[in-house]
Amino acid sequence: MEFDRILRWRPSKNTAILFGFSSISYGLLLLNGGIYNDDWVMVAETSSGIKKMFSEAGLIGFAYFHIFLTSLENNILWYRLLVFTSFLAATLCLYQILLRLKVLKPTECLILTLYFALFPVNTMKVALITSTYSFCYGLFFLAFWLTTQYIETKKRLFYRIAALVLFWGAFCTYSFLVLYAIVLMYILYAEGLKNSWDIK
Repeated sequence: MEFDRILRWRPSKNTAILFGFSSISYGLLLLNGGIYNDDWVMVAETSSGIKKMFSEAGLIGFAYFHIFLTSLENNILWYRLLVFTSFLAATLCLYQILLRLKVLKPTECLILTLYFALFPVNTMKVALITSTYSFCYGLFFLAFWLTTQYIETKKRLFYRIAALVLFWGAFCTYSFLVLYAIVLMYILYAEGLKNSWDIK
């Protein structure tokens, strides 16, 4: 069973390093109770107001996302926790994806992933209103990792369906549609690699 294999999983040393550095880098988000820029709209606006604002932008799915989070007690903490988890998931998934390319050593994969995780970009991730992008970011890399699992485990249907569902969610941020080209290139590379192994 796939779930049994997931439950038996234990983190490697490099995974623990990534988790530790990511926690140090992004962990302070969880202690930040402030609101920035357009965040006041999320905090002060009613549910109907949020729905109207996002529907006018053609992003009604994001409206329900914010309505749900703002309805929670300690909603700012939930926003921060979601962003932190999304960036952590993206980091850990990228490391696993790089390992499966079979062209880099684990240490090299670790260095590249640390650079990816810790390079100081996207300072606006602290803003509540941009949390949807962070969430889609995490979904994209999780779906990418599931795609690698689908290829590696002889195309088990569970991974394919889960990946497609998560890609669909990630593409609510339209810019991730362009990044799907990287996934397609990985699939072509991985299939070619598997075929070469089969021939041998």
